[in-house]
Amino acid sequence: MPEHNLTVAAVGMPAAFDYSTLDESVARVARATAERIRANMIGAYVEIGRSLLDVKAQMVHGTFGAWIAAEFGWSDRTAQNYMSAAEWAEANSEIVSYLPPTAVYALSSPSTPEPARAKVIEAVRSGEAVTAKSVKEIVSTAKLQEREEAKRVREEERKAKLSPEQAKKEARSKANREKRRLQQIEEARRWREEQDRQTANAEKLATLILAVVAGDAEATALAADCDRHSLGFRIVSGLGGVR
Repeated sequence: MPEHNLTVAAVGMPAAFDYSTLDESVARVARATAERIRANMIGAYVEIGRSLLDVKAQMVHGTFGAWIAAEFGWSDRTAQNYMSAAEWAEANSEIVSYLPPTAVYALSSPSTPEPARAKVIEAVRSGEAVTAKSVKEIVSTAKLQEREEAKRVREEERKAKLSPEQAKKEARSKANREKRRLQQIEEARRWREEQDRQTANAEKLATLILAVVAGDAEATALAADCDRHSLGFRIVSGLGGVR
């Protein structure tokens, strides 16, 4: 990997740990140790990837996969991820040492959309905090957007192939589905309103009944030892509420 002399301050990478809580000499050692460990972790990914690339280049086609499976128990995809990490790290050497190791692994994956990589690189250079979690979220969002866009394009291509009659039929079907959906929403709204109305009436009735029997010892004893469903039914029935 090419040498570079960027510092944390140079790329605006904020530290998650507050080093001001330490003595200056201790903070200096701790910060340097953290940077060294982070670089070593990333270096491990990169070194493995470089070694795999070197061996693969020297092997006859078809033997590399068998070799990594026998020696390491890895799949082709795992090996490819290491090799991609090495290539990506070398292409982005000015910032790679300031990224979490797992972020380098994720960003270098062939399945990671290019907009996600660009967003993370820009975030580091502009001084935003970049963590493994934030990188994972950025990549996940980019993949979702990519799938949605591909779905939209496929749908447009499908519609373009429809005949005028098919297009009209599909439009009518879509309109009918939307109409049913709105009807279901309206029915659900009315059901909720009816439930709310009945609940409010029950509370009012309970208040009226309590006003009559409150403090009555026999009523209190019976209420403590009765079937509440039957009680409610008998009260409503006696008041003419059951039809």
